[in-house]
Amino acid sequence: MTTELNGSILIRAGVAEDFIAAGIEDHRSGDGTVVQLSLPR
Repeated sequence: MTTELNGSILIRAGVAEDFIAAGIEDHRSGDGTVVQLSLPR
């Protein structure tokens, strides 16, 4: 998906490392969704 800010949005199933990085350590892979917004510098 392209945004008006010339960035991109990635939506995917979360993995254990994503939840640990967010401070949620009791989730398994595939238990949630990660939405990542990337903008050019």
